[in-house]
Amino acid sequence: MPTQAELDAAAAAAETNADEDPDDDDTSSETDVERLRNQLRAARTSERQLKRQTTTLSKERDELRQGQMTETERLQAERDAAIRERDAAHSQLRERDARTLIETEARKANAIRPEVVYRLLDLEYDDDGKPINVSSELRKLKNSAPELFGAAGSADGGSGRGVGPNTRGPSVSDAIRQNMGLG
Repeated sequence: MPTQAELDAAAAAAETNADEDPDDDDTSSETDVERLRNQLRAARTSERQLKRQTTTLSKERDELRQGQMTETERLQAERDAAIRERDAAHSQLRERDARTLIETEARKANAIRPEVVYRLLDLEYDDDGKPINVSSELRKLKNSAPELFGAAGSADGGSGRGVGPNTRGPSVSDAIRQNMGLG
């Protein structure tokens, strides 16, 4: 493939030959013209090949960019899924920690079934997900449903299964029947 400098040199030689005496040998002039035509054909062929290569490389570049974009989108989707899983795990941990704290406080308040007390409390949480009004809610529940709590310091731990008179209030079922006027 001739370079641009070779093509320029050939064009200059052709112009020089054209300016020379017309009495010179016509054969050398025809040979020079034929050589220049061949060089021009070769240059055009080379130009077409380079254009095809450029087009092919451009398509490959675009496909690569699309592949990378798809990979980027896939990675973003994976990241989003991981964030959702992390948030769900944090939520479960916060709930477990809150439940443990509330049930511990409910036991301290002599709750018969701390897991039931946990479900009945209307709690507020701070920014870290920790309950902030456990004590006040336990007091309210103890006043409104004393049957959920045993007597403080009883020998049976407030379960009502020990010996002696029943110092607990009525059972939850009895309280509901009583409130509905059924018993």
